[in-house]
Amino acid sequence: MESFLNARAEELVPGGLMVLILAAVVPDGIPLSNSYVGVFNNILGSCFNDLAKMGVLSEEKVDSFNLPTYNATPKELEAIIRTNGNFTIEKMEKLSQPRRRITANEYASGIRAGIDGLIKKHFGDEFVDEIFNYFTTKVEENYSIIEEKIRNVRNLFISLKRFA
Repeated sequence: MESFLNARAEELVPGGLMVLILAAVVPDGIPLSNSYVGVFNNILGSCFNDLAKMGVLSEEKVDSFNLPTYNATPKELEAIIRTNGNFTIEKMEKLSQPRRRITANEYASGIRAGIDGLIKKHFGDEFVDEIFNYFTTKVEENYSIIEEKIRNVRNLFISLKRFA
């Protein structure tokens, strides 16, 4: 985030505005393990471990896989922006998001759309379908937990102004 803010500060003229819409964990203080991201990481990790035990994936590949994601809390984002020192926060608010109930398959498909490329690059194209089929099964088994945790993810609207 620091690199992103520094790069945008170089691009914006003094006094220029930037708007960000970022996913954040709401409310503040929820441990990562109890958040939507934590549940997702646990399910995906258990898929990889199970597939390694079955001999589908190598343990070495599973152990070396890194999914660089993190959803900050609003307080964390505010602290990062203030520490960066290139911007003032003009406005930060949680966006209300009416959500329709999605199925476990739709959820798994959405995750696949976001990380398919990382999975292909790390594990190889030949394993992608098997990984995501297994992931979809695990999502179906744990969907009530996912639904409960997904309520704690909200998009934040953040308007920043480049210091003059």
